[in-house]
Amino acid sequence: MPAATLAAIKDLRCAVIDPLPVDHRGRIVKLMGDGAIIEFGSVVDAVACAVVLQKRRARPRPLIPARRQSGGAKRLQ
Repeated sequence: MPAATLAAIKDLRCAVIDPLPVDHRGRIVKLMGDGAIIEFGSVVDAVACAVVLQKRRARPRPLIPARRQSGGAKRLQ
């Protein structure tokens, strides 16, 4: 994994992912590269956390070039 990609994943995790479980009464059990196992006591808290995560993840991030951001292929004209 290129260093820039790893740095981007770490920045995203620190800024977006790490605070969310605490805000929704959950805890991070295990981190695996670009994945995580997060435990919640309630399915309602888990879904609420997932919705917030997806909304935050969908926002463009200026530090990552648009061609490297996920969100579907962009059509060239």
